[in-house]
Amino acid sequence: MIRFFNVFSTFALIIALSSPAQAAVDAQGAQKLKTLFKNMIERQKDASTISGSEFRTTGDVIVEPAGNYYAVTLPNITTVDEKGSRAELGMIAINAIPGDEDGQWKMSVAWPSPVTFINKEGKPEMKIDIGAQRMAGLFDESMENFTKLDAAYQNIRIEHYEKDNIVTIPKITLKYNLEEKQPGVFSGPMTGTAEKIKINDGAQNELLFIENGNFKIDVAEITAADNKAMQEEFEDLADRAKDSNGNISADDKKAVFSVMAKTFESLGNGFTSQYNLNGIRLGMPENKGTNGPTKVELSKVGFGFDMQGFRENNVTLSLRMGYEGLQMTPEPPSFQDVGPQTMSFDLSLKDIPFQELSDLAENSLETSLQNPAAAQMAKVQAMMALPQLLTASGTNLTINSATFKSKIAQAELSGKIKADTTAVSGGTGFINATMYGLDELMSIAQKAAIESKDKEEKTNMAKIFPALVLLRGTAEQDKDESGKTFYKFRMTLDEEGQAMINSTELNALKKAVE
Repeated sequence: MIRFFNVFSTFALIIALSSPAQAAVDAQGAQKLKTLFKNMIERQKDASTISGSEFRTTGDVIVEPAGNYYAVTLPNITTVDEKGSRAELGMIAINAIPGDEDGQWKMSVAWPSPVTFINKEGKPEMKIDIGAQRMAGLFDESMENFTKLDAAYQNIRIEHYEKDNIVTIPKITLKYNLEEKQPGVFSGPMTGTAEKIKINDGAQNELLFIENGNFKIDVAEITAADNKAMQEEFEDLADRAKDSNGNISADDKKAVFSVMAKTFESLGNGFTSQYNLNGIRLGMPENKGTNGPTKVELSKVGFGFDMQGFRENNVTLSLRMGYEGLQMTPEPPSFQDVGPQTMSFDLSLKDIPFQELSDLAENSLETSLQNPAAAQMAKVQAMMALPQLLTASGTNLTINSATFKSKIAQAELSGKIKADTTAVSGGTGFINATMYGLDELMSIAQKAAIESKDKEEKTNMAKIFPALVLLRGTAEQDKDESGKTFYKFRMTLDEEGQAMINSTELNALKKAVE
């Protein structure tokens, strides 16, 4: 879950939601808000200490009743990274009114602009300007975060002096809509968009243009109790970091592990996420006058990552990635026919016994700390126990889909590999594949192996061509409804560790290629 000041660092600024009725605005409420913000600032300082950076503040949190709302001014904030570079964030102004429920606040926040970044030598490194901004949000004290959010930023300009480039983004939006379906338990989506992202160098050459981008993160069953437990572990670790003077004790190592465990617990029952970019142009002015492309274009790029099932102790990790419409100008000869214009894959690691794995790691660490001489043995025992845990849970890697497409060829794959301690290779599985254009690829490889003027390409193609011939020899040939020829492959790994492509042993195929 994104913490309050991390939201700030990604330009999350709040404008208050109107309310038909609210609690009285008085000195008691002002003190409550002041304590809330002071505690959050201290936790941010703790987090910075752990990472080796600094979160500096000058002044105090000021909260004043102002008619029907509270006017809040945070201290002047400067962040310093581990290399000594600093960001002068300035003072953040907040208007807040009590929410409809106890422990909720409707807030508006004004983010200072510009924000200046200064390197360790004291020279300006980067500057961020925000032309216009608005955000509406509902802040929940128990989560120390926003559960409702509606934000927009316009005319963002980032000047990077050292790299001599300028980033412009006409508009960014952020939205949260987390619902408290049970007391202290939240679920829902967080989304964002950006339009016409552009990066130009000092000579106004276009280095990057993105027509638009978006993301969506769906969180499931995150709780205030887990969030508080994680905060307490972070505070303990920060205190240890302050007192350690660089000496890491056994208890310090246990504290690090505890923080990691609590961080996973704070994910609730997990999340799904998807990130997309559309209409991408990548400029390469440095390639002018060479054989390399000066422009690369993609119609779409996507990335997704999910972690689900923590509450049921049956976790699934999913990874998705792909792109469409890859074009290069000028087009390299090696890419013209065979270069993948479209690529995607969707993988899932399923049935992971998360709690058992966590216990195994904790026990191994405990043994190592109690008896350092037995540390290596503890690691060996953990590695031996791991396959048994995975087999007992039925852990498997599933290739939901994988697609590669060029102008003349197309391949699609799917399959599953399952942990199995009784198998020689530690697992069994299969991959099914279909391929169009194999004959065309063979013709291109054969021609290049004979006629190419590039010595390296000629050598490579001389190796690839016979491999493609052998690959085709293992395949099952078929035709689709339009009469187009394609080839089918089934790759298997059995209990004896024998890998096959259809009826041909993989080792025999490797030897033939060599």
